[in-house]
Amino acid sequence: MGTINISSFLNKGAVKQLQYSVVTSGDDTNSGVNAYADSGLSVRITPSSASNKIVVEACFMLKQSGESINCTGAKFQLVRTIDPDGSPSATYLANGGYFDTNYSTATWTIKDDPSTIMYYDSPNTTSEIEYKIMHKPATSGTSLFYSNSSQPATIVAMEV
Repeated sequence: MGTINISSFLNKGAVKQLQYSVVTSGDDTNSGVNAYADSGLSVRITPSSASNKIVVEACFMLKQSGESINCTGAKFQLVRTIDPDGSPSATYLANGGYFDTNYSTATWTIKDDPSTIMYYDSPNTTSEIEYKIMHKPATSGTSLFYSNSSQPATIVAMEV
């Protein structure tokens, strides 16, 4: 039998800090297909070392609505802003969404979509970082970011 030196495993791949935000009420709508709107779901974290990485995960609900069969879904994106209260520098990181072209009617339609995103980031900074979710309709109509006590929106940032 050998001896394992446990100290050689400490701080390897460990979570150094975790920050999170939970939104349990409120809606945000966006009718503009040309610009993303801030959903209100965000989290801030300050890395302890510029070489550390940040893992971000968000879970939330989107609705898409419109008055024609051309309303084909909603899009979202994850945005990183370094030094949000000073000289902010925003960077689009990743996007997602859903698309549904199988509407059988040209009347008011609503589709719910539970959405999630996970992103492994290398921000290379020790300044405060804000990660947030933005949304917009895919082609026309309105996108609705929403949350309530039974369907909260969450975002987590972990420094690793």
